[in-house]
Amino acid sequence: MFLRKYWLPLAVFIVALVGVGLYYLQTRPAKPPIVIVKPVEVEKQQPQPPAKVPVGDTSQQGGHFHADGTWHAETHAPQVASSPVSPDGQIATPAGADRNQLSPEERRKRFRDTYYAKWGDEPSWDGEYRHVYDKKGRIRRHYRNRTLMTNYETRIGFAPSPNVLQQYQQLQTEYHRAEHAGDTKKTETLLAEMQEMVDNYQGELPARPYAYATYGKFSPEDGIPYKEEATREVYQLMGIEHLFEFYENQFFNNDK
Repeated sequence: MFLRKYWLPLAVFIVALVGVGLYYLQTRPAKPPIVIVKPVEVEKQQPQPPAKVPVGDTSQQGGHFHADGTWHAETHAPQVASSPVSPDGQIATPAGADRNQLSPEERRKRFRDTYYAKWGDEPSWDGEYRHVYDKKGRIRRHYRNRTLMTNYETRIGFAPSPNVLQQYQQLQTEYHRAEHAGDTKKTETLLAEMQEMVDNYQGELPARPYAYATYGKFSPEDGIPYKEEATREVYQLMGIEHLFEFYENQFFNNDK
């Protein structure tokens, strides 16, 4: 009698209960999976037997000793220096480095290397001298308050050795005596001997006009002595200093 009277509300209640249950099951978060970790046995490594120290000459075996006295049979990879080092033990300046990033010592070294590459000589840090090229392409040191001959021509002429020059000058003396005495035959003989010397001893000589450069301050009266010194220096460079007075004295004596 009860079921016939309330079957409809009961059916609605049951359907609602089932629906609520299904909705709850769908919205419930899933549980994380269970992970089963199996214990792993650590394999014990067998101790390596110590390397045998070679007997006899070890230079060809490629091994080496460590600081603790142990022998290592293999060679290590070569170590690379972190900074380039020049032959003199100084840290080399990287090519193209900004000059403002260099220390005073590095800038000084860079200037010295560049200067030496150009002139083949050390720079004068106090300005005692400078370097110039003369007309012959020679690199010359030009000292302060000194005159330097920078331009001159060359010619082929009588360029005897010191001994031959002495003989020639002796013949000149005899020639002047014979000429003063009126001995024509002897003067002709002496002239022939001197001409033979001139023909046999030819070489390169400096030739005028000369050009000079000054470095420093000079007074007008200092010009001639300094030019004479500069001209003598050219004869020295050419290996004929003994001929300077023979060829140049007449010019400088007349200018003084």
